[in-house]
Amino acid sequence: MEFDDFLIDSAALELRRRGERVELNPQAVQLLQYLLERRGQLVSRNELYSVLWPAGAVLDRERALNTLVRQIRLALGDATVEPRYIRTYPRRGYRFLPATPVEAPVSVMPVSASQGVPAGKSARARAALRKFGGPALGAATVFLVVLAWLGDRPRSVSDDEGVPAAAREAYRLGRHLLESPDLSQRETAVMYLAEAVRLAPGSATARAHLADAHLWAGDAARAATEAARALSLDRDEPHALLVSGVLTLVQSWDWPRAESLVRKAVRRRPDNAAYAVVLAFVLSTAGRAAEAVPLLDRARTMDPVTAIVRTDIGLMYLYAGQIRKAAEACEEAFRLAPAAGYAYACATYARGALGDLEVARAHARSVIRLAGSSDAEVMGADSLPAAAALDRFREWQALRIARDTLANGFGAALAFAQAGWSVRALTALEKASTRRDLGFVTITVDPRFAALRGDPVFRRLAAPLVAKGAAPLS
Repeated sequence: MEFDDFLIDSAALELRRRGERVELNPQAVQLLQYLLERRGQLVSRNELYSVLWPAGAVLDRERALNTLVRQIRLALGDATVEPRYIRTYPRRGYRFLPATPVEAPVSVMPVSASQGVPAGKSARARAALRKFGGPALGAATVFLVVLAWLGDRPRSVSDDEGVPAAAREAYRLGRHLLESPDLSQRETAVMYLAEAVRLAPGSATARAHLADAHLWAGDAARAATEAARALSLDRDEPHALLVSGVLTLVQSWDWPRAESLVRKAVRRRPDNAAYAVVLAFVLSTAGRAAEAVPLLDRARTMDPVTAIVRTDIGLMYLYAGQIRKAAEACEEAFRLAPAAGYAYACATYARGALGDLEVARAHARSVIRLAGSSDAEVMGADSLPAAAALDRFREWQALRIARDTLANGFGAALAFAQAGWSVRALTALEKASTRRDLGFVTITVDPRFAALRGDPVFRRLAAPLVAKGAAPLS
């Protein structure tokens, strides 16, 4: 099925634009196809509920449908005000609009090097990807993958008629890239969000998301600068508060201050799943699992269809000691986004910890294939016992990182620890501590470091975290 520059591959449930795949989860593609097949007709919400979810499905279908429509709008570059493709009829349903003349898209020029942002792919972002650790990525970048996702907002730069059209377009593109479950796409988000800020310098929301993009690209200093500028424009801008809270935690190891900032953001967006997950992160790394788990349970019902949020919920469950829930959440994530290697990696560990070794082996095979390697070569034949195959998988992870000279921080420590390479893991943790790597604040609660907790070097590294509010070592 085709419309404008887009094509829906019904068999693969994929959306393509001019031959290139557009990141959109399969259920959202299913919804888009259903609306397109009924172009011009008002399709009721109840009809869509019955199509998308079987009778007896346990989820908030109203919120889930809203989330899917929001994802489709982002993928199409559509607007809620004067939409080109999908018109919303509040509390009634949606209509895919009849064909309209194709208009020339707003051109967004790459930001020049003189503005401090590369016009092509960011070398800093690629280095950050290596630093965070390849297949071990999910745990190291927990804040980064969750910060990008935002629920419905009453107003933003993308629908503010007082903001230039080019700024709105740049903002939408930057947000879309920043929210992609394909982490490699995010490195270009800085470029578009910087352009949005240049064209709309008074937008606190655009600056807050630019801060988020800089944090993803591994530039904490610029992230802090843009978050501060956003708060100077609007002291209650929730995403700026959230980014500031994250920076306070990972740069200063200040749990009380971080919790204060994140709670303020949550009060501004009480129904936002991603914000609840970040608060759960702060609480779980402080050893307050009893407070974190209810937040995660609620977030799981608030956003049932976003793979990034689902994976982060799984990681938070790991830190809170809820291993079975962690496995289930991460498995839900890769069913939503089959190319999300970080979700498979999370599920591999959790299933292994539960003793579900055959399931863990299947998930590990997916991690290997998504990395472009041969699972048969890495893990051996199916006749090999699952425990031995998983040992080979963990060694493969560690060897991949060991060959990359840039991957010498937290991501490397995590992979080395899982492979049983204790000395190398501790050396990498020393570097992660010095550099204030994002994942370092998790070491006292992440069960993947459990074998190291009795080591004097590990305890020395953990001591300043505990003094600032991290969970004490048992």
